[in-house]
Amino acid sequence: RHLNQDDMVAFSMDADGKAAYVLNPISLPNHTAYRLAWYETPVTLGLIAAFALLCFIVAIVSAIRNWKADRVAPPAARHARRLAGLVAVLQLLFVGVLGLLAYALTANPFSDIPVSFYVGLVLPLLALPLTLALLWFAQRAWREGWWTRYSRSQYSVIALGSLCFLWLLNYANLIGWNFG
Repeated sequence: RHLNQDDMVAFSMDADGKAAYVLNPISLPNHTAYRLAWYETPVTLGLIAAFALLCFIVAIVSAIRNWKADRVAPPAARHARRLAGLVAVLQLLFVGVLGLLAYALTANPFSDIPVSFYVGLVLPLLALPLTLALLWFAQRAWREGWWTRYSRSQYSVIALGSLCFLWLLNYANLIGWNFG
């Protein structure tokens, strides 16, 4: 807008006296904007995504690095670490599908959503029960003393990262086929 115009911007206050909504009756008469909660800001969502992606990379590296050592571990411990690697691969494949979708829509923004994206939406659905299993294995690893304290902590953080990533996907309406 121009500096010398008489546009009006009004704010609606919440109970604490903070601006909760911005109302602009001239430029957008039928639209309101509201203040984002701390967990809805782009910075927070980006930090959650970065944290989760780092957890996924660590899970894959850990599963590969400990593949031979886990042969002598209890079967449940071996399955737990390999499950973390599998969840990480599923989630990273989904990120790849999102990247390909973004590329396809950038090249042709008026095209339909590719079928591969609908197929890719299965990946977080598969990761959902597997993440619950990661959380179960994490508590079991602490209870039964699998691995070192560092490895148990790392596994717990990986499980938390996967849970946070699923929350992020749910927030973005990317779990299931809830878009349209």
